[in-house]
Amino acid sequence: MIEALAQKNANWIDRLFLLSNGVLIIGAILVMIATNDISANLMTFIGSGVVVIGTSGVFAFGVMGERRARKSISESNAKAAAALEKVSEAQIEIERLRLLSAWRRLGKHQNDTFISVLSELPREHRSEIWVQFVDTDPEAVVFQQDIREAIQAAGYTDHYYSGWERAIGVKVSNCTSPTGRVLASAFAAAGIEIRALEGDIEGAPGKGVPQVLVGSRPPPPGTNVNY
Repeated sequence: MIEALAQKNANWIDRLFLLSNGVLIIGAILVMIATNDISANLMTFIGSGVVVIGTSGVFAFGVMGERRARKSISESNAKAAAALEKVSEAQIEIERLRLLSAWRRLGKHQNDTFISVLSELPREHRSEIWVQFVDTDPEAVVFQQDIREAIQAAGYTDHYYSGWERAIGVKVSNCTSPTGRVLASAFAAAGIEIRALEGDIEGAPGKGVPQVLVGSRPPPPGTNVNY
């Protein structure tokens, strides 16, 4: 569209340029005729005037053409920049939606950080950890497996319970105990949002020790969903 408009303007300018050249040629012919004509002075004067007009037209249209070309290029660049900006915004939105819909996993850096923080607690102060999840949600099942493997890699004894039918997000209980505190810190260091509880998770096994409940992925922020 932009290239077609620029080409149309260029064609119009070319026609004016040719017309000016034509006037210049006619003037030159009149000057030649004047050298052999009876009314040479008059014809010379007219021919000279036509030459001047034609030359001026060539110069003026040349300047106009250059200005129009620069303006057309500037407008084309501005439109191209605006189009690229829209493409960039679309790509950012696509990436945001992808992240919202992608399964939660512990990446290598997150996994290493999680294990490193958990390992800071001396073994004599550690307690067992219960990992629980919604077994009807494949995404939650995979995510809890990542968490359990990291807990095991840090040298903790873990148990699991898969009887939850519905839960949202990640909860960590008994966060006032030594193991609960370091567990909550490990999640925070890995960039995983949790809901920290001082006591037990109601209705969950593993009373008195840290419990990790992995529910379904929370809805996007601002979404009006009632659970």
